[in-house]
Amino acid sequence: MTYASRVTILNNGSTVYENDYLKAEFYVNGQRVSIVQTLNGYRFIQSHHYGVKTVGGEGCRTQYWNPGERIDIDLSDATFYPGAEVRLEVIDKRDGKVISKHAVRA
Repeated sequence: MTYASRVTILNNGSTVYENDYLKAEFYVNGQRVSIVQTLNGYRFIQSHHYGVKTVGGEGCRTQYWNPGERIDIDLSDATFYPGAEVRLEVIDKRDGKVISKHAVRA
């Protein structure tokens, strides 16, 4: 195992999202460790994104995250480590609603 701390998310639903209205919050063992303030790749470049190296993939290249598109998020190395419970929440910034949540053990 490496400590690369990369995550790929997929829009596997039927809803088209405006990616600038979405943010991603990452938790390790219940503690929030990183926030990606926008899933729009162009706006991400202009934002302060401590702990996040890059955001890429077809889901962030235009203003929409379409069904079937993925977004790749590369966090700082060693954000995740073996045995840690990692949780991701994708949140609509307009109303604070969690539109997707997933947890795994690293």
